[in-house]
Parts: sequence; C-alpha cells; structure tokens
Amino acid sequence: MTPMKCSASGWIAEEVYVKVELLQEKGVALGFPHSSAIKGSRIALRELRVQSAGRPLRVFYAFDPSRNAVLLVGGDKTGNEQFYDQYIARAERIWRDYLEECKGEQT
Repeated sequence: MTPMKCSASGWIAEEVYVKVELLQEKGVALGFPHSSAIKGSRIALRELRVQSAGRPLRVFYAFDPSRNAVLLVGGDKTGNEQFYDQYIARAERIWRDYLEECKGEQT
C-alpha cells in the first residue's frame, strides 16, 4: 500500500500514517480499537480510528476483491453530528468509481 499525500499538519499526518501502516501489516485481521465496521453502509465499509490531541479522526476504507485495503476518505468528526451520514455517502461514491475504474483496467 502506498501512503497517501496528506495536507494535514505533520503530527496529524504521522498519527494517521501509523494506523495505515498497522492496517497494511494486519489487513483484514485489524480490529477494534484501531478499526471498526461502519453501520449504515451498503458496502463492507470500515474505519481506521485515530485519536489526535483528543480529536477523533476517521479514515474510511474497504477491501477490494484482491483483499487490498483501499483508503477512501477521511476527516475529523469532532462536533459533526452528521459526520457518518456525510462520509458514508462520499465513501460509497468513491468506492463505486474505484470499482468501475478497476473494471476498465481489466478489459
């Protein structure tokens, strides 16, 4: 897995990167408290759970048919009661686009 570029400050990026490395190492076996399933999604969506200076950061991801973790979208859920509704919709759109792109590459 290639680390994504992050525009967040360096220390936040480092905390997220540590969780991404853990996901790379453990794969589908990565469980709570580092990762958890997302309820309310139509796909097998999961979230990396990062605490940064008391702020709950979440990175949504899913496993593709080859069992590779695909990072979809992330954000700070502090004070956002609509966080999951908003981010699930974004993640599902990105996931559909990703799968379509993969199909195009196979043909």
